[in-house]
Amino acid sequence: MHHYCSLHCNFSSKVDRNFNDAPPPHGYTSLVDGLPAAAEKGHVPVMQLLLERGAVDTFANALVDAIRTNQLEAAQWLIPSTEGAPEYCVMDEAARRGRVNMLQFFQSLASSGANSFFPAAAPAPQGEENRPGVRSISGLVVEDADPHRKIITNKNVYRLSWTSSEPMDDAAANGELEAVKWLHENRSEGCTTAAMDEAAANGHLGVLQWLHENRSEGCTAHAMDFAASNGHLEVVQWLQAHTLAGCTTAAMDLAAAGGHMKVLKWLSSNRSEGCTVAAIENAVSNGHLRVAIWLMERFPDFAPAKFTVPNSAEKLDVLLFLHAHFPEVFTPSFVLDARRVNHCREDSPRYAMPRSQTG
Repeated sequence: MHHYCSLHCNFSSKVDRNFNDAPPPHGYTSLVDGLPAAAEKGHVPVMQLLLERGAVDTFANALVDAIRTNQLEAAQWLIPSTEGAPEYCVMDEAARRGRVNMLQFFQSLASSGANSFFPAAAPAPQGEENRPGVRSISGLVVEDADPHRKIITNKNVYRLSWTSSEPMDDAAANGELEAVKWLHENRSEGCTTAAMDEAAANGHLGVLQWLHENRSEGCTAHAMDFAASNGHLEVVQWLQAHTLAGCTTAAMDLAAAGGHMKVLKWLSSNRSEGCTVAAIENAVSNGHLRVAIWLMERFPDFAPAKFTVPNSAEKLDVLLFLHAHFPEVFTPSFVLDARRVNHCREDSPRYAMPRSQTG
């Protein structure tokens, strides 16, 4: 079971028991493990049994697991069983995973005032996007369970109330268009430029187009930079045609790192920012020799110096390329690094250190 953030919980249960004194039900190693596992599968009777035996310290994880696996009945059961709330914003978890039914349920709680777990909607505070701790585009990581979706995980503590724009931002980042639409129609917090930036970074063109047509926040240069980084040429082209945000040299530098030749060629022909020497350094270090050769021919004045040898089948080709075109990089430390990557002994003849540098 994966948890994508650290949940720091500070809440109490209506049932106060010492769970350490009660044995776990069959099949669970402990009561602490049991409640989230039962919530993940939607086993409400098992959750009730665990609660009766005193498993009261894992409601936050259990609620997040119920949302993650779309177990609405389990979530409905968990919420009335707590008097406080975890710091993790469950609305954000529901939005980023596209659980519109969960969002509707949470909204009904807030509207009715039946549970203080979800305060009523309030406008986002001024300067919200600049507050300390807000995660940035660099916080995108690939989700273990599905390599085609990405989520934000580097912000560990979430706020109790619905005054943050993170739900729509995160739903957009994950390509959850229906959740984005629901939040737009039913909530007042809106989003920030991160919504379009992160939708572009992850290649969600449909979300990008909808946000452009229905929201006013727009995007920043991060959108094209990181769309290029991930090889989303169609997104890059759309951004060029429909926005004025542009890009930076990071677009080509990062596209080179990913070996995205088509993106590189398009940027070179249609944008004026160009790239830095990091582009060829990135390409070589990641084993993209075709890209490195193209960059070397197009930017002959670049004098790259920071290379790492990729731990891949292309490493010998990389070394031969560097030896032919940039022999000055073969310093003693570089040669030792190359040997380590190739699992060679220091006396191995394959990557012998130049005599002039070994003394």
